[in-house]
Amino acid sequence: MQVEIADVSLIGHREENQDRVAVAAAEHAVLLAVFDGMGGHAEGARAAETALATLLEAFWQTPHPIFDPLVFLHLSLVLSYE
Repeated sequence: MQVEIADVSLIGHREENQDRVAVAAAEHAVLLAVFDGMGGHAEGARAAETALATLLEAFWQTPHPIFDPLVFLHLSLVLSYE
């Protein structure tokens, strides 16, 4: 599978860009992930980075192809923080 991507993230009027973007490509699945920071609030970058790392780890631990993306997201993000 060949995937071409590009990303743009604008910092705006903030001191720090809290947004995170990642692409993970396997033989039968591609994950395109975007996490928006918390509008400059404290620890927004950390929150986005933690969520992204959690999702990427789940992607690589899950058999591909992923037939139900909503269930995958729920299991990866919601249940990992309970």
